[in-house]
Formats: sequence, structure tokens, C-alpha cells
Amino acid sequence: MASLELYLFRHGLAEEGSPDELRPLSPLGQQRTGQVARRLQSMSMQVDAILTSPLVRARETAAILQEAGLGPGVVLEPELAPGGDCLCCLRALAHTSFSQVMLVGHEPSLSSWAELLGWGQVRGHLILKKAGIIGVHLPERSVPVGEIFWLSAPKFLL
Repeated sequence: MASLELYLFRHGLAEEGSPDELRPLSPLGQQRTGQVARRLQSMSMQVDAILTSPLVRARETAAILQEAGLGPGVVLEPELAPGGDCLCCLRALAHTSFSQVMLVGHEPSLSSWAELLGWGQVRGHLILKKAGIIGVHLPERSVPVGEIFWLSAPKFLL
């Protein structure tokens, strides 16, 4: 089975308010997410697909990443909404030809997923900042245990 690189990207800074699923990125969130996206593009990052939570702030983040040239398009993935299931998402990816995928979502889900995929259990030790990224390499798609190879807050990319 082919390996898979996952880039877990947390949405940018969002406006306050409710309902939660309709909160857009703030102007500062748009600006910083754009800066991070351009920095990743300057590092020659390119993914086969960008999958995103259906929540507004995540969709806007994914659109910024796509516009920066990091991936060819954006696909909605319901499992990336808060409370989604990592293994369901991975099972869907197992049937694709993708080798590098960016998943845009929320905390604490993304950090928990990284811990589960990297250590086999959730320990609650990782925190992914807004517009931050975690890279996880899965040597085999059918075995959801790999290695965390990258964790960066946005301030280290700007």
C-alpha cells in the first residue's frame, strides 16, 4: 500500500458570535492565513487535495490555501467538523490515489488526530494554533499509525 502524508491545518482566527458553524474568518484571520499560505507555497508545498470542515471559517481557510496554489481544489469533508471521526476520514482517503492531503479543521480534533496517528493514543499534549500545521506521515494507508514530522505555529512561518 502506498504511503500518505497528511497536513492538518487549523482554520484561521474567526469572528466571535453564534451560531458557531456560521462564524467567518476575521480580517486579521484572513490576513494571517494568507501569509501562512504564501509561506507554505514558497516552501514548494503542494498537495493532491484540500479537504475541509463544512464550517464557514474552515471553508474560508481552505479557499485561501487553494488560492495560494497549495492544492487544485477544495472538497467538503463532514468528518472534519468538530467531533468528526479520524478513522472514517482515513478510510475515505484509503480509496483515493492521493499521496499528500491537507485537512482543514478545528481544535481539539486536529491535535487529537495527530496524537492518535503518531502515538496510537490521544494524550492531550499537542496544541495546534490557529493557522498552524501538523504533518503526519502514514507509511501504510491501512494502518493508521505513523509519525509526526512537522508541527508549526503560524509565528514560525511568518
